[in-house]
Amino acid sequence: MTISSNPMPSGEIPGLETCIHCGLCLPVCPTYAIDRRESQNPRGRIAALRRVSEERAPLTPGLVAGLEDCLVCRACESACPAGISMEGLLLSHRTATRPTHADRATRLERWLLDEVIAHPERLELGLGALRAVRGGLARLGMRDLPSKERLIPRDLPDSIEPDPGQRVRGSVTILRGCVTDRLFRSETLAAGRLLAHFGYRVSFGAPGCCGALHRHAGLADSALRLSRERARDLLREPLSGATHDALTPHVIVSDSAGCHAALLEPLAEEPALHDLARRLTDTPSLLSTLELPPPAHPIEEPVAFFPPCHQSHGTHTVSATRALLEHVTKAGVVDLVGEDFCCGAAGMYVMRRPEKSHELGERARERWERSGSPRIIATGNPGCLLRWESLIGAGANVEVVHPVTLLARAFCGPEPL
Repeated sequence: MTISSNPMPSGEIPGLETCIHCGLCLPVCPTYAIDRRESQNPRGRIAALRRVSEERAPLTPGLVAGLEDCLVCRACESACPAGISMEGLLLSHRTATRPTHADRATRLERWLLDEVIAHPERLELGLGALRAVRGGLARLGMRDLPSKERLIPRDLPDSIEPDPGQRVRGSVTILRGCVTDRLFRSETLAAGRLLAHFGYRVSFGAPGCCGALHRHAGLADSALRLSRERARDLLREPLSGATHDALTPHVIVSDSAGCHAALLEPLAEEPALHDLARRLTDTPSLLSTLELPPPAHPIEEPVAFFPPCHQSHGTHTVSATRALLEHVTKAGVVDLVGEDFCCGAAGMYVMRRPEKSHELGERARERWERSGSPRIIATGNPGCLLRWESLIGAGANVEVVHPVTLLARAFCGPEPL
């Protein structure tokens, strides 16, 4: 069956003419590692899109499935000598095709993103409903559910002042986000506590979605609109193209790798928002610019560090995070064995492609096991944290933790009750 003869005119998807078919993307592609078909790697996906855009082939259900199987983990971008952005290519494709050509799971994803996740009050209601039915869903075998503890959000102060006696280094606004704000406030508080310990005045931005999940889903207009809204919140001024140094926070921090990348890249291209992109960082990268003392409470156990894909291939801040983890752990960071593939979380991929998502999750867990099963797993993205908590299970004597939580524990001591 043919879906459409030509939904994407030639030239609408940038990068199609750039691929040199070298194959360097194949070894780093998670979906190609699963079933070794050309339709399951970046080179094959680009070739298929080129044929469709040039009207040499129809957009069939099989071709759409191969494109939708892409996690947009961006590992191919780091390997590509031609500089092709698979994220940009898939964003263009999905924006063009999903309004009329989407399966049931994709339509549900779009509805959740536009009608629930993009609205803080609706998201709170949705998570409240999930709290009520979580036990039943777990008994039915549904995986990747937030823990009961995560579904009860902690209170968040408006600000945190620098620790007494510390020289004030500047001001920081921390992005609260959407899902992060509801499920990961402990991590947000840990970042604030840590930055205040080293002399920063910390405030927290208004809650709201930055559009990262929408970019994954090919909702380009919604993604850009939400990014601009978060820019207004974080810069505390309407978008006007002017800079307001007296009112703008000195530094803006996002410790969700996907949100960091989603804000950093599109906003850097807009003159009115360039100042936000210039100020944007994450907590480990900011702390790496300081001369840090030895930790007062070093981490005794070795740490398995699984960098999120968007940290490895989007923000490129892995080295700063790893260096700080090495600094605070007595046993150091474990060198992991095996291929460094995506864990399968990938935004809402687990909902659209559950079988592939869980197979990649099992591969990640096996990699951890072959590395000696360290009892601390650190990863810096909400979806990755939920995925690893699901992979390890609640009964295991293993802690899945954001790097900022470990850093706060090491420098500031146990979290106050």
